[in-house]
Amino acid sequence: MIGVSIREVGRHGSKSGIGIYVMSKVSRSNAARVMLAVFTLSALASSATAADLGARPAAPYQPPPPPPPVFSWTGCYLGANVGGGWASKSSNDVAGAVTGVVGADLGSHTANGVIGGGQIGCDYQAGAWVLGVQGMFDGSGMEGSNNDPSGLFAINSQVRWLASATGRVGYVAAPAVLVYAKGGGAWVRDDYTLSDFTGASIATASTNPSGWTVGGGVEWVVAGNWTAFAEYDYFDFGTPSVSFASNVGATAFPVNIKQNINSFLVGINYRFGSTY
Repeated sequence: MIGVSIREVGRHGSKSGIGIYVMSKVSRSNAARVMLAVFTLSALASSATAADLGARPAAPYQPPPPPPPVFSWTGCYLGANVGGGWASKSSNDVAGAVTGVVGADLGSHTANGVIGGGQIGCDYQAGAWVLGVQGMFDGSGMEGSNNDPSGLFAINSQVRWLASATGRVGYVAAPAVLVYAKGGGAWVRDDYTLSDFTGASIATASTNPSGWTVGGGVEWVVAGNWTAFAEYDYFDFGTPSVSFASNVGATAFPVNIKQNINSFLVGINYRFGSTY
C-alpha cells in the first residue's frame, strides 16, 4: 500500500511539475504576445498621429508690420518765439559836437532785455538735407546806458525791434530732429537819448540800421504738425553814423555807434499740410 501510494504520489508529483512548467511557458508566451501587440499598437498610433500632423494645412503667411511713418520737413510754417537779447554799443563823438574833441570816446554799454515775436518760412527736404528760407520779427525790451569818460554826458539806448530774412540749411540728425544753420540780412530799430550830467535830455535820435546775421539751432517734432526749436543768433550792424537832433536849439550832429547783438530764442512752429 505504501509503495503504491508513493508511486502514485510520484506520478502525481511529476504530472504537477510538468503542469507548472507547461503553464509557465504558456504565460511567458502570452506575455510576449501582449507586449508585441502593445508595441504594434503604439507604432500604429504614432504613425497615425504623424500622418494627421502632416495633413494639417500650412499657416498663412503673415507679412512683417510696415515701418512707422517718417516725418517730412518739406512745407511752410508759422510760429512764435521768446527769449533774451544783449546789444553791445560803443559810441564815438566823430565831429566833436558833444565833447568838443573830434573822435572822442563816449563810452560803451550793453542794452539787454526780453525779446519775442514770430517767424514764417518754408523748407524743402532732399534726403537728410533740408533747405529753407525764413523771415523773423521780434519786439524788444533791450535797454541800457553809460556815461562818457568825462562824466559830463550819458547815452541811453533802447532797441525797439529786430528783424531778419535768412536762408536755412539743416541736417536731419534723427527722423524728428533737425539741426540747422542760418544766415542773411538783418534790421534793427534804435532810439537814443543824450543827457548832460544833471540828467536833462539835450539830444535824441532814432535810426534803423541794417546789417547781417548768422545763427543756428535745433528743431524737433513735438506732436502732429507742431515743432519746437531753440536757437542762437548773432547780429552785426557795423558802425553807422547816427544823427542826433538837439533839444536846445543847436543843429543836428552825428555820433558813430558800433552795435552787435547776441540773442537766444525758444519757440514753436505749426507746419502746414501733411508732414508724414
